[in-house]
Amino acid sequence: MQTPMYAIQNLHKIYRNGKQSNHVIRDMNLDIFQNDAIGILGANGAGKTTLIKMMIGVLAPTSGTISFMGNDNGYLSSNGYKSSIGIVLEGNRNLYWYMTILENLSYFGSLLNVKKKFVQAKAEELLDLFDLREAKDRKVAYLSRGMQQKVAIMVSLLNDPSVLFLDEPTLGLDVLSKKTMIETLKLLHRQRDLTLILTTHQIDVLDAVAERVVLLKDGGIKYDSSIEQLKKLYAQEHYTIVYKGVDGEKKVVLEESEAKVFVDKLITSGGDLIAYNREAPELEDIVVEMISDHEIV
Repeated sequence: MQTPMYAIQNLHKIYRNGKQSNHVIRDMNLDIFQNDAIGILGANGAGKTTLIKMMIGVLAPTSGTISFMGNDNGYLSSNGYKSSIGIVLEGNRNLYWYMTILENLSYFGSLLNVKKKFVQAKAEELLDLFDLREAKDRKVAYLSRGMQQKVAIMVSLLNDPSVLFLDEPTLGLDVLSKKTMIETLKLLHRQRDLTLILTTHQIDVLDAVAERVVLLKDGGIKYDSSIEQLKKLYAQEHYTIVYKGVDGEKKVVLEESEAKVFVDKLITSGGDLIAYNREAPELEDIVVEMISDHEIV
């Protein structure tokens, strides 16, 4: 049996403020394997950011363990672990905007204790991979949003990480930049044996990049399997219902028994049923339905 890269066991995270407490992560168990391309989804407050912060070692669990390659919680704060991962935060927060692309690569390479000679060679490789050679001496502040995001990922790859964490990697990008970013992430995963762990609200990005989805709800894991299995499950056993609610047209995707109850409730309440079909729903509809509570409003 394959040994997990990350083994998360009985994980809890509770934020306390005086007498009040917020139980954000509840008894979570999750294995992530080398070369996984995994998307972590959930509504706001589901625990995505908290989970990632604990996995990258900047936030300590209240209880439970996160082991990496067999090492326990304490290893996540070590230099050895930090040299094994790359992190791209939302909004390009791992860049200095007054520096050029090359200056950013050189500076962050030194922070990562990467030898100058290696940084120079790596920079040449990354400039070609991300098609930014002609812009290497331009300040980041004057680059497009798509180019800035490319530089952020370049910085995260300087230490040849085995794991790359990505927080909304295509947020705010135009259509062409988004497509290019998706293809680059797929290439990195395929050619470099790079484990990808991303959070995103953009379902088309999830569908294109990730092979596995973990959906969080109320601090726990509601679903954990391949995207293809999720689609197959819902295509076989679920119905798409379109109806008119008090604030306009809405759509839900429900399994057969729930769908019948939902339609009966809709009709009883005087709602307007527009469509009721057994069909393969879009992935976005599936995810929205799994997060929601099926309320008629």
